[in-house]
Order: sequence, then C-alpha cells, then structure tokens
Amino acid sequence: MRHSLLPLAAAAALVTSSGAQAQVYVGGNAGWSRLSVDCADTASCDKTGTGYKAYVGYRWGSGFAVEGLYIDWGKAKAQVAGEELIPVDPEQPTLLRRTAVEGSPTYDPINVDLNGSGWGLGVAYFLDFTPQFNGVARLGAINNTGKLSTSGGMGSGSFSEDSIQAYFGFGVAYNVTPNFAVTAEADFSRLKYDTDGVTDTSNLQLYTFGLRYSF
Repeated sequence: MRHSLLPLAAAAALVTSSGAQAQVYVGGNAGWSRLSVDCADTASCDKTGTGYKAYVGYRWGSGFAVEGLYIDWGKAKAQVAGEELIPVDPEQPTLLRRTAVEGSPTYDPINVDLNGSGWGLGVAYFLDFTPQFNGVARLGAINNTGKLSTSGGMGSGSFSEDSIQAYFGFGVAYNVTPNFAVTAEADFSRLKYDTDGVTDTSNLQLYTFGLRYSF
C-alpha cells in the first residue's frame, strides 16, 4: 500500500510545485508613441506623442501567461490652412481648390487631432535570462478606437471608429526584488479612423518604461 501511494504523492508534489510558481501580476508603462498618419496637404504635422498602458496577467510556471490590457496609443496632431474651397470650374462645382484670391473669405486654421486607444486580451511568454533579467513576448487581439477631432476654421467636430486588430510586443525587465521589476517594452498595432465618411488606417507604435509587480 505504501509503495502504491508513492506515484500519487509525487504527482501531488509536482502540481503543488507548479501552482507555487504561478503568479498574478500587474504593470503600468508610459512613454513615446507614433501614429503613421498621412501629413500631405497640411501646414504642420506631428505624428509623435505620449502614450501609456496598464495590464494585469496570470503567469504559469511554464512561462506562459494570459493578459488583459488597456493601451492609450497617444495622439497625432496636424494643422490645415483655413482658406476657402471654391470651384476650379463653375461647370464642375465638385472640383475644388484652395484659394486666397482678393475678396474671398478666409478662416482660422483647422486643427486636427487623431487619438488612439484600445482594450485587449492576449497571451505572453516570459523567459528568464538570469535570476535578475528576463524578457517577454506578447500577442493578442485589441479593440482599438480611432477618434479624429477637428477645431477652428468654421466649426468643430469628431468622428470615431472601432476595429478589432492584432497587437504584438516585446520587452525586457530587471527584477529589483523577487516581486518588483523595472521594465522597458515596445508594442505595435493598427487602427482605423473615419475622415468624414472615408476610412483610413494608421500603424501604431508605443515605446515605454514602467513597473511590474508580481503577487
């Protein structure tokens, strides 16, 4: 009887050991963002901004984890000249060009902002290089919202569009203590945004530094 219990005891010890290595963790990062918008026909354009992310995950002893996260992909800003649009040819009123001819009205410049943010769910894999240093790779799906806002000129308005996109990322961390780590990470995705009825797409990049705590 004693010998028959040995395999069961060994299996129980293995499960207990794996469970002991499992961890719940939370993290937050902030840093530099870039949205690849088209800057053609703008008076000024800035594709870079500040973004951040927050995440919570559950990591198994094997190194695999499941994560939920929120990412603010930052903001791109542009300014468009506020000149009046008039027909190039009176017989073709839909063919327009910008004008500043004498006597025509002019308007304040139009400010255009594109914000990106999203909620996601994915998997991660952690690899320990040394007891202090480790790396992580991420892959998942995210519901990104692209919000285009305009102000100035003859008024203001905004357009929003949601889309499910893939995201991926990677990073490295230094364990200050067994539970507390300093991180450097990069994340990538895409979003769609509505420009007055026309859908455009932007590539997203986020490079951040942050902190991670494992319970």
